[in-house]
Amino acid sequence: MLSEFESKQEKLLIVAGGGGGNGDVKVRYGGSGGGYHGTSGKNTIQPGVNYYGTGGTQESGGNDAGIPDEQGLGSFGVGGNSYFNGCRESGAQKGCGGAGGGGGYYGGGGSSRGHAGAGGGSGYIGNNLLSEKFMYCYNCEQNDEDSTRTYTTESVSADAISNTAKQGNGYAKITYLGK
Repeated sequence: MLSEFESKQEKLLIVAGGGGGNGDVKVRYGGSGGGYHGTSGKNTIQPGVNYYGTGGTQESGGNDAGIPDEQGLGSFGVGGNSYFNGCRESGAQKGCGGAGGGGGYYGGGGSSRGHAGAGGGSGYIGNNLLSEKFMYCYNCEQNDEDSTRTYTTESVSADAISNTAKQGNGYAKITYLGK
């Protein structure tokens, strides 16, 4: 389990960031995982209301944007839990609870409502043994630092294709350059 390496981070080569979970109704969006920062989930029913989970970064896990220090906290290697924060028994928004944050270097925050997505976890390529390293992620924050180089794209494919975010299970291409 990745969380067991928190005190041995120098041994890590690559960590993929997982996407945040969707809520339990039709209009919800979990944040994409990977890259320098995982992206935050969205609350599409009540824009401006902070029930969504934020993305994990290179330094900390995400949280619930509305209750940042209490619930749904992501941490090193672990996405934040979904949790109950109100419930509707009927109507178009029937359901309760939120969605779980995506795992990653630092996991995304869980959401507190079914109509809000959770945050995605961040990726990691910071080991100095790696060269010519970069990450692609969907509609995410771009970064030019060598240890966290991230390119954002809106191109998505279920197949591993250059310059494209990978949908579904992740993909890494490693080429050994030694003798």
